[in-house]
Amino acid sequence: MFLEKLHQKYGKMMGSDDPLDQQQLTFNYKITAAEAERLLKLNYKGNRDLNKNAVRTYIRAMNLNRWSLNPEPLVFSKLDGDFAFILLNGQHRLTAQVETGVDTAYSICVNKNPDIYKKLDQGKVRTNADITGSHKSIVHPIQFLLRAGSSISRPTSEDVEKVLNNQIGRLLSEVEYEIKPPTTGHSLWKQTGFRAAYAVAIITNRVSHQEAFDVYSKVCRNDLKEWPDVFV
Repeated sequence: MFLEKLHQKYGKMMGSDDPLDQQQLTFNYKITAAEAERLLKLNYKGNRDLNKNAVRTYIRAMNLNRWSLNPEPLVFSKLDGDFAFILLNGQHRLTAQVETGVDTAYSICVNKNPDIYKKLDQGKVRTNADITGSHKSIVHPIQFLLRAGSSISRPTSEDVEKVLNNQIGRLLSEVEYEIKPPTTGHSLWKQTGFRAAYAVAIITNRVSHQEAFDVYSKVCRNDLKEWPDVFV
């Protein structure tokens, strides 16, 4: 049982000779969906409201077998004078696990100080552009198209990677590195929607690749003398 393991680890932490190890201990454990449901009852009353979009993102990752053990832990502590544990971090992941019914491995952190809650989730969130190592001007149109053309409301880096490696990804890279839309604030041509439209117009055969490339290049350089049919 997970809670028995948690109590064992807490006892080991408090009995340590090292002052630092008395403050925090981390270990790995595979939690069943039934255990996850029980752990949610320990959710800290001061925790933030459940974000349904975040839960849906985790559910999708678990259903697609994209979820794996990672360094971001579920965090537990105890209030002064209280025997029971409280869950400080992990309610969204555990809620998703209950919904999917899968067994999931987590990094578990036991921290002596319940006020550590105030320090959690304060860092800068990594974007899909950060994770994939691709330019945001390529990633943003891909995310735009995934939201517009599928049921994916919050595209993940795995979703983006698949598109980066197909024709749409190559066309959007071409826009960024060969057509090079102006980056000035008033430029319409640099915008996410226009980049996405360029790629879709080509892959749906509404316009040839060469014609689209030529038109986009001309409008970006302000040397278009008349509006071509594609703009109609």
